[in-house]
Amino acid sequence: FHVSPETNSFREVFPHSFVFPYALFTFLDEWFHTVFFDLVFSVQSEKLLKEVFLYFARKVQQLRDLGVKDIILDPGFGFGKTIEHNYELLSHLEDFRIFELPLLVGVSRKSMIYKLLGGTPADSLNGTTVLNTYALLNGANILRVHDVREAVEAIRVIGQMTNK
Repeated sequence: FHVSPETNSFREVFPHSFVFPYALFTFLDEWFHTVFFDLVFSVQSEKLLKEVFLYFARKVQQLRDLGVKDIILDPGFGFGKTIEHNYELLSHLEDFRIFELPLLVGVSRKSMIYKLLGGTPADSLNGTTVLNTYALLNGANILRVHDVREAVEAIRVIGQMTNK
């Protein structure tokens, strides 16, 4: 779909929750008339967190100005980031709490796992479960997964440990 200034209402296009990923979504940036920095291909690791947080701060405010109340942040694991970028973001999940918004983490069978472990997406379930568990312990509210049973088990175990 395409969002344009001619759209009657942003809420008509996004009537419910809005998952806002950190990735190349130029259609929104064009509509918002904002300058979009050259995302992950040129981002140096030491600047990554600053750029991601500034990006989300601007975009969350723009969505709120448009009347969107249900916003979910997605750091966008993968999507052109290096393995180092992905693990840097993952190691700072707790910092996303500053936005006081739900955090979606989708690392299931991503190359950040199987390339690190020297395998394939098909044999990266154990690494996925480890990262899902880490994410749950560090602020993730929603997991996007391929292996539902295993993710539910991780959620139940973490829930038992943390009384949630």
